[in-house]
Amino acid sequence: MISYIRGYYVITVEGVSVERFLNHLMRNGIKVYNVKKISSTKIEFNLDREDIKAFKNVYRGSNFQVKIKQSTGLPFILKRIYKNKGMWICGVISLFLLIMTSQFVTDIYIQVPEGIKKEDIRKELYQVGLKPGVYKKSIDRKEIRDHIMLKFNDVAYLSINVKGTNIFVTVTKKAETLKSVEQSNYCNIIAKKDGIIEKVIARSGNSVVQKGDIVRKGDVLINGSNNKSIPEVWATTFYEASKSASYEEVVKEKTGNKKNVYTLSFYDNKYTIRRNIKYNDYVIENQEYKLSLGNYTFPLKLKVSTFYETEDKKIEKDKEQVKKELKEKTLKELDYIIPASARIVDSKHDYKVNKNMLESLGYTLEDLEDLTFEKLAEISNKAVTELGVAGFGFDSSSNAFISSLKMDGLDFVDSKGTINVDNEWVREYMTFFQKQAESGAFRIAGEDKFLSNPFVNQKMLCYQGSSAGYAYLNNDGAFEIAVVEVPVFEGKDKAVMQQGASLFVTNNVSAEAQYAAYEFVKFATNAENTAKFATATGYLPVRKSAVETEIVKNILNDETSLYSQVYNVAQKSLPYAYYTPAINNAQSARTVAQEKYEAFMSGSIKDVEVLVDDIVSQVQTSIGRN
Repeated sequence: MISYIRGYYVITVEGVSVERFLNHLMRNGIKVYNVKKISSTKIEFNLDREDIKAFKNVYRGSNFQVKIKQSTGLPFILKRIYKNKGMWICGVISLFLLIMTSQFVTDIYIQVPEGIKKEDIRKELYQVGLKPGVYKKSIDRKEIRDHIMLKFNDVAYLSINVKGTNIFVTVTKKAETLKSVEQSNYCNIIAKKDGIIEKVIARSGNSVVQKGDIVRKGDVLINGSNNKSIPEVWATTFYEASKSASYEEVVKEKTGNKKNVYTLSFYDNKYTIRRNIKYNDYVIENQEYKLSLGNYTFPLKLKVSTFYETEDKKIEKDKEQVKKELKEKTLKELDYIIPASARIVDSKHDYKVNKNMLESLGYTLEDLEDLTFEKLAEISNKAVTELGVAGFGFDSSSNAFISSLKMDGLDFVDSKGTINVDNEWVREYMTFFQKQAESGAFRIAGEDKFLSNPFVNQKMLCYQGSSAGYAYLNNDGAFEIAVVEVPVFEGKDKAVMQQGASLFVTNNVSAEAQYAAYEFVKFATNAENTAKFATATGYLPVRKSAVETEIVKNILNDETSLYSQVYNVAQKSLPYAYYTPAINNAQSARTVAQEKYEAFMSGSIKDVEVLVDDIVSQVQTSIGRN
């Protein structure tokens, strides 16, 4: 180690009688070590750097061949660094950058107790200035703590610890304290549940029930009881719990195809190298790479998102196994809700196969008559909590926005070009939709493009789409499908979009061509042909006389036909069907409504005022363009 600090040379000497040369070096006070004999005429040894000048004087003029094989040690490294100025300049710059970046926050880790949402805390911390990229010495712990405690009533304390470039925030929740209120020891004993009285031991007060009486929850059992005397009332009560599961499970099976998307993060700024993912169904697996040194985390991160193409595969479960699992889950829930002092006298199990998810939630089709969005939100939130699936979605995001607006009697863009978006009704219903999307009750089609696929795979309860979409609802009889009228907001008018392909005869062609087009329109829309087209696609016939054809009669009389349900509901909906006025670049305006609706529902746009401003400005640009 000392030799390394001082520096030394590895030298080879070749010639006749090399041993005499070594003796000659020793006589001149030159120390050598680690001597190795390579051959009969060649040796290798180490020589300290400070002896090299004396060594040169000794061997100069000799007949030996001397070579310096290697220069090793700290002095030689420092000399090379000094000569290579670019390297040490880069080193100094790197050290400077390291010191500078260590003064800024790279990550914030938040620990919250149950009942407080981590994302709400993070949002407020960002608002008050505590976020990645902030200068550490500018963090005012007291100001941040006061802001959070003022914003959240249930936060008792907020601790902020800085370790390296990481911030650790710990939230302490207020304890639920009991109010000290003087109360009398005398009270009425009331029933907590419905039941049949088995035994009453009043000990004080007057018993108003006796053995065999049937009582309801809230009924008085003992009048004027002194609770210090510990009265007892025993009754036979009933506890029930229900669980549901599907005999069929849809699993996503990887096909082997995959693509990677890379996202580079520097503090809070993200740069994504996008790729065109053309998979219809896929799962995403994320992996993040970051460089850390102790408590210091470099602000540069790389996230690799791997998109695996998948195919939906239906797996039929063993019915007896499903029943067994449901029984175990139900008993576990009952053990949790039944008081420890209670004795289980008897237990019964009942299994029911529901025809659809609606029944499993405890609703029937009658509950969907004159359906309101408020009622639909209630059902959808129940679908999330009990079935783990979204409750509702619009197949067309533009229709969701435009039809909801029409319920208040307003056209999205009227025939004069007036944009009816900047009003309180838009803000009200879009805020309602956003709230349901945040809870998972409502969803958008998104990457599924259409909601028919998640619907038939029982990934959602219901959706609103075109009548023409019924042809894609092939569920192989896994469950019953029902068709009902579209929902409406309470206090508003029903509105359903009427749209589809149109046939035109233009006036910029010859009279012969116009006549030919006219004859084709007559042919395509006669009773027989419009009946064939409608029943094959889900569209409604364009002639009322089509309903008298055998094609339509046969399909409407078929109780198993989904089209007959679609047709009957569509007939009921025609009185409140509407169409949008013809305006310049109408499709471009609809696209704006679609994109902004989806951005608001997915959280890309959070502020409803930003939503309204964006739609108005971009639609104005669209309809004003030639």
